Amino acid sequence: MRTGDFIITYKQIEFWPLDPKEDEVNIEDLGHALGMLCRYNGHCKFFYSIAEHSIRASYIVSKEFALPALLHDGEETYLSDIPSPLKIFMPQFKVWGNNLQAVIYKKYGLPGEEYKQVKDADRIMLITEMRDLLPSGINPNWAIAKMGIKPLEKRIKHTMSPKIAERLFLARFNELYYNKKLNITNKLLMKYYGVI
Repeated sequence: MRTGDFIITYKQIEFWPLDPKEDEVNIEDLGHALGMLCRYNGHCKFFYSIAEHSIRASYIVSKEFALPALLHDGEETYLSDIPSPLKIFMPQFKVWGNNLQAVIYKKYGLPGEEYKQVKDADRIMLITEMRDLLPSGINPNWAIAKMGIKPLEKRIKHTMSPKIAERLFLARFNELYYNKKLNITNKLLMKYYGVI
């Protein structure tokens, strides 16, 4: 008997978020769902997906941490994205998320742990995104004083559609996991969106 109940994923897999199994994790489900989920609960100037956030994070860490950075929000594929100010009052949700994230990391040969460099990249992206994508913006000096981090110098000027974010998430995964080079179209798209 498994815990909770299942959802049907994009790839038609019965997935039990509260009782995840490695063999039920599918990278195409991650790419699609994270491409369709908007950061900041949708409170940004333009649609900006978790997949795009993850792609960008994977480029600001050293090569050895690029795959964990790409996959760091993978649990949101199955649990969705709950804003941090609310999530801190939901300790059980955090337990489920950590458990699920460990299974996703394990599926792709990564230790099921939190990586400091990935956490730092996540915070850098948070401040960069707040500056560039939230209607009110953010004063970078506040971020430096409060969190001790600076946003990226390069601004986010164009955001990806869900389909493009999914495509580039999967291309980046193939580059990092299978050592496949980005094709010229994907490389040009990465450049257009200011990722590389």
